[in-house]
Amino acid sequence: MNLNWYALSVYRNKVFEVSQQITDDCDDIYIPTAKYQSPHSADSHLIDRPAIPRLMFIRTDEHTALDLEKRATTDPRRVPFYIYRNIAKTAIQPIADEEMRMFILVSSMGDRDLEYLPAAPDTYRQGDHVRVTAGPFKGAEGYIKRIKKNRRVVVEIFGVCAVALPYIHRELLVKID
Repeated sequence: MNLNWYALSVYRNKVFEVSQQITDDCDDIYIPTAKYQSPHSADSHLIDRPAIPRLMFIRTDEHTALDLEKRATTDPRRVPFYIYRNIAKTAIQPIADEEMRMFILVSSMGDRDLEYLPAAPDTYRQGDHVRVTAGPFKGAEGYIKRIKKNRRVVVEIFGVCAVALPYIHRELLVKID
């Protein structure tokens, strides 16, 4: 069985409900979350909410992923979702383990300065490919991109989404050829 990561677009941002529905069928599930202050609480109670609306990731084989998608779109008791397809829309798009590992590394830090960006394959490939050598994001690899007049490292899942790290000093970066 060949396991891959796949990105899902979940109807009405019900990623936690979908996670409960498919947890037994997947090897792993990842939902990028961020802590937000509850609008209904007077104290500083923080709640987990999806950091990127409607987006979650599953690790399973292609056959199981397609079966889960079919069940979700045909069974009215389930929350519908769709698996991201390749550019030609002919097959579901697997995500490389290394690409997913980098994304989980940076998105699970819970840093408030992270900025999530929509997918734009041509936009983020402009700069140099770099690796962070120290600090909380040590080991993360991405591309240099100027965002809001600041030079940032962007870690991308090609065709799905990207996350921009907070400013990292150039001495903590090493260029990858």
